[in-house]
Amino acid sequence: MLKSLLKKFDRIAIEIVILIFLGVFVVLYFAPSIFYNIPSGHVGVMWLRFGGGTVTTPGEYVSEGLHAIWPWDKIYVYDARLQKRTQIFHVLASDGLRLKVDIVYRYRIKKKDVGLLQKYAGQDWADIMLAPSIAAKTRDIVSQDTPREIYSTRRLEIQ
Repeated sequence: MLKSLLKKFDRIAIEIVILIFLGVFVVLYFAPSIFYNIPSGHVGVMWLRFGGGTVTTPGEYVSEGLHAIWPWDKIYVYDARLQKRTQIFHVLASDGLRLKVDIVYRYRIKKKDVGLLQKYAGQDWADIMLAPSIAAKTRDIVSQDTPREIYSTRRLEIQ
């Protein structure tokens, strides 16, 4: 009985080795699409091709570390650390004088809502959602005062 098993194994051994080789080749070929590394301070959002698209369930995100997914799915990585942006705005003061105002603001995403952020704004969400709001608020605040008030008496209040 053992001899018959060994004979059968000898006949299919080549086929098994070829299948293993093909399996390893496929995994290595698709490795960039299968394995994702989420760096420290970042979070990921899953996009499932056959599972309904972007995962938007509140609180459901991909945490730091190495993750394996199906090659047809995708992970979008977001920086969840405190970030800083500097922008220059051209605004009008209350007396009609044109001013150039340098604004520095800090922001951070809410990890639990990163799926909604990906679905409705995308990875350049700061340019789409945050910068226009900051610009509008800056124009609104600066337009109420004269340049003298802006740069002297109300400076700390405006900050």
